[in-house]
Amino acid sequence: MSHTYPSSLYTTIASIEDDHFWFTSRNRMIASLIRANIREPYTTKSFLEIGCGTGIVMAVLEGLGFIATGLDVNTKALSYAVKRTKGKLIRQSIFGFKPKKYYDIVGAFDVLEHIQDDMGFLRASYHLLSPDGYLLLTVPAGMHLWSPVDVASGHVRRYAYEELSTKLKEAGFTIQTIQYWNSLLLPVYKLWHQKTGDKKDVVASHLQKMPYAINMVLKWIFLGELFLSRFIQFPRGATLVVCARKGNVK
Repeated sequence: MSHTYPSSLYTTIASIEDDHFWFTSRNRMIASLIRANIREPYTTKSFLEIGCGTGIVMAVLEGLGFIATGLDVNTKALSYAVKRTKGKLIRQSIFGFKPKKYYDIVGAFDVLEHIQDDMGFLRASYHLLSPDGYLLLTVPAGMHLWSPVDVASGHVRRYAYEELSTKLKEAGFTIQTIQYWNSLLLPVYKLWHQKTGDKKDVVASHLQKMPYAINMVLKWIFLGELFLSRFIQFPRGATLVVCARKGNVK
């Protein structure tokens, strides 16, 4: 994922992510983003996931039919990813990655906020794409939500809608979709961060197995938000979701 993300957390993540409301809901959202913006068939399209972590999103991508490749700097994360995906896994930073061919889609899910040189990251992503290729992103939104969880997670920033839009355009992308996600639970999200803010290991406290009933309720809330997002644009949220194209797409 990132040099700034604590390696010790990957074991915890791998043990909970198959059923944890956050990871399962984000996977549904990513799949929905793809279906809404990228035409099938996917079986002929190459997808590079930068910061693939334990491979949970790569499994979704392969399930959709993509030819998936995962890129990550963390050896421990890749040791879990190799058990989850049949795709190619590469231990490499995007800044040193020189593939022999371009990719149809590049995705980075909760990665960009860890990168000091985010413009360099976006430009590198641009150069990895085939003409008219797609960039998919998720990033945490709103510096007003900044908390000890961001610090402990190794985040450099949270993004404003306008800031991310401007940076994407400066990197050469044409924005196809940019919208908020994690909106219905925004008040709970704020309280959750405040409550755990004084704990020593605030990230680990968020990565705990949830009681079944609470986990299911949160899954249904996210499922409801995903349904509503087909009809409305939420004005605020804890996450920004992006689909952009390389170049000036007509």
